[in-house]
Amino acid sequence: MSMFLLHIIEDSLHRVHFDSLATRVRHLELRIRSSKWHALDWQKRYQKEEYNGIYILQRELYLNDEVSWYLEEAKEHPLTNEEHQQLRDWEAELDELDLVWLRHQRVLSQLLREKPRGLFMKRWEMKRQDPNKQWTRESYQCLDKGGCCERNCGCCARPMVTHRLPELYVYVHCTEACGCCIRFQEEEEARRSTHPREGFKQTVPVSVREDTTSDSELST
Repeated sequence: MSMFLLHIIEDSLHRVHFDSLATRVRHLELRIRSSKWHALDWQKRYQKEEYNGIYILQRELYLNDEVSWYLEEAKEHPLTNEEHQQLRDWEAELDELDLVWLRHQRVLSQLLREKPRGLFMKRWEMKRQDPNKQWTRESYQCLDKGGCCERNCGCCARPMVTHRLPELYVYVHCTEACGCCIRFQEEEEARRSTHPREGFKQTVPVSVREDTTSDSELST
């Protein structure tokens, strides 16, 4: 039953002086409205935490790629002091991500325990049960944000393989931590600094490193 219909019923009852029944309808309307906003607030917080989890995983994959590449480079020639410091910073951040992931899991578990019930939640769950529609909707969002769906790299179409979820093939879209997007932006910035008049041209990203861990981990 819509809020508009309840409001009409309430007004009609007041007109015929059924004030007691009108008050009950008003209370019902307030309960439904409160339930709706409670459900919407929970959905927003849950989806934000889901996004945080994807961010953590993509950041971890990117850092592992960078660390692996630096270690391979160190076999060919000594790293500079700046490169050594960068390597230490990345390794420290990787260690910290263990704690960050644990906190994320706790927040997600708490949200699931607080999950509200009702019609609004059922509608939300039904939408999420259709992976094709959800994937299409998220693809447009990824495209609008300039993620991998905007380019021909195909990252979003490949599963993200991570030791955090060893038994699952996770298909996700880009966050700010996506390694492919970061490298593409670095290439664009380097190209614009070299050829400033080409700054607005769209190009297909070329891999900065021919053999990266992320490519092998993301392949099936």
